[in-house]
Amino acid sequence: GFSTSILLQAVASEVALVNKSSGLQRELQVVLEDQEATDFRPAVKYIRGCLSEMKGLTAVFSTVGRTYFEQCVPTESLYFTTSFLAAHYLNTDKPLQGMDTGCSLQLIRRLGEVKGNRAALTEEERIQVGLLEKKAADDWEEFFVLRAKELKVGGQIFVTSGAAVRYDTPEYQQYTDNRMVCSLHQTWWYMVDAVYQMIKEGKIDKSEEKLFVTAAVNRTLDEVKEPFLRKDSLVYQAGLRLLHAEHAVAKHPKSILPSEVPMLSEKDLKKQAWVYCKEIQTYMAPMASVALLKSGLRSKEQVEGLISEMFDLVERYFYEKKEVHMSKVVFVVVAEKVE
Repeated sequence: GFSTSILLQAVASEVALVNKSSGLQRELQVVLEDQEATDFRPAVKYIRGCLSEMKGLTAVFSTVGRTYFEQCVPTESLYFTTSFLAAHYLNTDKPLQGMDTGCSLQLIRRLGEVKGNRAALTEEERIQVGLLEKKAADDWEEFFVLRAKELKVGGQIFVTSGAAVRYDTPEYQQYTDNRMVCSLHQTWWYMVDAVYQMIKEGKIDKSEEKLFVTAAVNRTLDEVKEPFLRKDSLVYQAGLRLLHAEHAVAKHPKSILPSEVPMLSEKDLKKQAWVYCKEIQTYMAPMASVALLKSGLRSKEQVEGLISEMFDLVERYFYEKKEVHMSKVVFVVVAEKVE
């Protein structure tokens, strides 16, 4: 939501300048797509605030009931399209042969336990890691092929997502992002810990473990650029050309830097843990709710109670481990469609 509002303000300013210089009154049409298991309310809240600042500009908003693994708008209808911190999620509706989409929760836990050392995994776990990485590469190409179909010639796409960095780089040491398949950030580990704690206490049934499908893959910058540079790739053949690609540090405006954490008082540490937990709960809680509702073992009200308890645990983990900064290393990609 916050990223969307910042972008809209920038786009609205550009449209207003074009209108002023041309004497025309172009309207801004914004089409939003969101995932099935994401709470869209924060985005709506930010967008409403953004609308009030668009003085003198007509902006029309609509949403589509599709995921980005489908065509979301008519062919060659867009001038500009974006994806913020979402394109790492895998299309688990179409798994590869032998791929166990229900193992993602277990793999997050295992990779966290061994600190990403694949040699410490079992053979089956390494096979699943390999399949998830192959799936991620396939999905990455499919995502851009679909966006290329939607873009007009000259239209551009802007994408950010979780970046994988080497363990011995300053980015890894400072921001704790990693090469771990299925792991977006430390926050996933804490939610996973909370789920397993509730399984241990009998509040979540062991059979529900595989319903928590959180398959996501962080990519290296070379992996990100590869389909744009390889002439036989579907992305290149669809007409997309890479304009820019780089690593960047994403820091939420309510957050602090890792270097500031040791200077926090206990009161401020608790406050920051609360702020962080409430922020990530907006996009992690719906996924957990979908998983618990799928089992059919409890009512919607009971699920809401379990989700509240789950994120109380997550908040406690943030506080205890002093993992209270909302900063991560991301990649930024800009591409343009050509004839």
